[in-house]
Amino acid sequence: MLNLKNSLVIVQNADDYQELLSMNVKLEQLHVIQGSGVDLKRFVPQPDLMGIAPVVTMVSRMLRDKGVDEFVQAVNILKRKGLNFQAYLVGPLDSGNPTVISELQLHVWENQGLIKWLGYCPDLAPIWAQSHIGVLPSYREGLPKSLLEAAACARPIVTTNVPGCREVVINNENGFLVPARDSGALARAMAVLIENRALRIQMGKKGRQLVEQKFSVEKVVRETLSVYQHVFEFAQKPLDGND
Repeated sequence: MLNLKNSLVIVQNADDYQELLSMNVKLEQLHVIQGSGVDLKRFVPQPDLMGIAPVVTMVSRMLRDKGVDEFVQAVNILKRKGLNFQAYLVGPLDSGNPTVISELQLHVWENQGLIKWLGYCPDLAPIWAQSHIGVLPSYREGLPKSLLEAAACARPIVTTNVPGCREVVINNENGFLVPARDSGALARAMAVLIENRALRIQMGKKGRQLVEQKFSVEKVVRETLSVYQHVFEFAQKPLDGND
């Protein structure tokens, strides 16, 4: 189906692009459009709040393959070491998914003082305004909008070095890339940012710049319209006798 003459394939990251090329999808049929874009007027740089314990926030569905377990394990490691910070989990349950984290488990973690689960939040701009660090230890993504929105708000990122996630972070510039399924490495990267406000601010500025350059909603809309224009123009061409 992917090699039908009049078909085009849109992917969100370079890894998926290369994988489809290896499956013999033709180069001219492949297009990379990086995510669905961020509203840079709604998600704006926010100050790194002083006078409160740093807030580390993970926004996703409550699924194991999003790295929720590793996030909580990393939080536990750092709490046991005496670091003063808060950890928020933001996002809905996904009861139809086999890797869902149960509501009971989330409340257990809350009662242990590890995290605060905020559930589904329709407007994430206020969440990032009160957060200091964005985290997503996912096993694989298309291109995670939650991290783009965090970066647009000038929040440094800790995420995994996997397809999709690594599109959002230039390691050691606007955040840190860590191996997937490695709560120890995740904890170490989080600790660096929890303990270094100046670094958070520096990385946050670079994250905003990256989003402005590559991930604005205007840029994504232009690229998407260009693909549809290409399809439209192809459809207008008369068929020759061999088609």
